[in-house]
Amino acid sequence: SGRVTGVQTCALPISLADYSPAFLREYVMREYGVQLGIYRSVMKKWLNRFDPVPDFGGMVYVFLRGVGHTQGAGFVFFGPDGEDMG
Repeated sequence: SGRVTGVQTCALPISLADYSPAFLREYVMREYGVQLGIYRSVMKKWLNRFDPVPDFGGMVYVFLRGVGHTQGAGFVFFGPDGEDMG
């Protein structure tokens, strides 16, 4: 299944140790909620052009400044309907 990846290079006003999935999930919903909805809608419409329609696996936001500091840091996953994928 396909996924949309949003790569974020912005510096958040937090320490590098705080790029946890839980914090980023809340941050993305607050700051990128509209973008998340637009990306999801456009991707689903685009995939519907194919026969058979491929599965849409969801979206991954990657905050590059947080990657590698602790396990899972810098990444947040959203399912195909925008639900939290942990």
